[in-house]
Amino acid sequence: MNTPIIPSPTQRDFLVIYSNIDAHSAADGGYTGVSPFAGRGEMASCNRSYAYLLKYAKRIGMSGGFATVADISAAGTVSSYWTYTTQWNRVHTPATTTVVFDKFSNAEHTNDAAMKQLLGDSESIALYHNHDTRMLFDNKLTTHAALSQYMLPTVAVNLGSLKTMNAAKRALKKQIDNHAHIEDFTKELILKDVFGGGGDHIYKIHTDAAFAKIPTGVDDVQFLLQPFIHASNFDTGRKNGKADLRVIIGDKQILQSFIRTAKSGDFRANTKQGGAIDYITTDDIPEQVVKMIAKIQKTARLKTGMYTLDFMRSKNGNLYLVEGNASPGLTWSNPEDERRAKQLIRIIVKQLQLMK
Repeated sequence: MNTPIIPSPTQRDFLVIYSNIDAHSAADGGYTGVSPFAGRGEMASCNRSYAYLLKYAKRIGMSGGFATVADISAAGTVSSYWTYTTQWNRVHTPATTTVVFDKFSNAEHTNDAAMKQLLGDSESIALYHNHDTRMLFDNKLTTHAALSQYMLPTVAVNLGSLKTMNAAKRALKKQIDNHAHIEDFTKELILKDVFGGGGDHIYKIHTDAAFAKIPTGVDDVQFLLQPFIHASNFDTGRKNGKADLRVIIGDKQILQSFIRTAKSGDFRANTKQGGAIDYITTDDIPEQVVKMIAKIQKTARLKTGMYTLDFMRSKNGNLYLVEGNASPGLTWSNPEDERRAKQLIRIIVKQLQLMK
């Protein structure tokens, strides 16, 4: 019996490795789609973002590939991957690299084995995202523990019983009562997914009975509880709803910033939830925000890598860090957003080039 010959891995300058929950492996025979992200799913817009990333990389002389956690087979190596020319192509032979654009989180330790296999025993595999920053921001409770002086009062909450919910509310009230700006907080509460993003699994709680109305199917979601505040609009952008300000930072330099305004009738400013984006120049970022960024960077010792910081300002003018994101999205929803997203992608690719 002949032993099958396993081809030697093709050397790539970098590999994008995405969560296999959101993207499909090129080796997934049960998936008939022609691109890594399902064409009709909520992640479908990522196809054009990563197509552009791979095309731009090729334009400047770099070879890249797109794989998932499920494809990891050894240190810096995947068993199959996608490429992009004028369309997405599946490659059913292995590829290896020393540079990884890591788009999967290990905050819940679900990818421990995959991360260990990807990095191997050597220090030759370089991850684009700073590991410490990812661990800080992927879990919002961890963020609050490290940066509580800049954030809203925040506690973990277990929705399993009335007893655990009341305990969380008492703990939150204690933080609120000891806060310097207690006047900012309403009697309403915000229930938020500890690990989530995009405005999913975020609820405004008006009464105790509202806890019982949280949609079913979120049994695996871990929640935190915060007071609701009435936000200002930073004196720029649209004036039709609640607003927050996102600042994108790379190696301690501000790269981009924009204000997100919630659609009428909603309190969530996320674009996925219908929020509108207004880009602003670095000079237009309020000095109050710039100063807090510097304090956060010093407190958390944020150095290398790209991340975002989201801010909200109360009607009384007090500024709060809402959350950080160690791996910001690269999708777009309108022509101006597309121009800015592609600008960010080009910055990322050039940074990957320097990591070779």
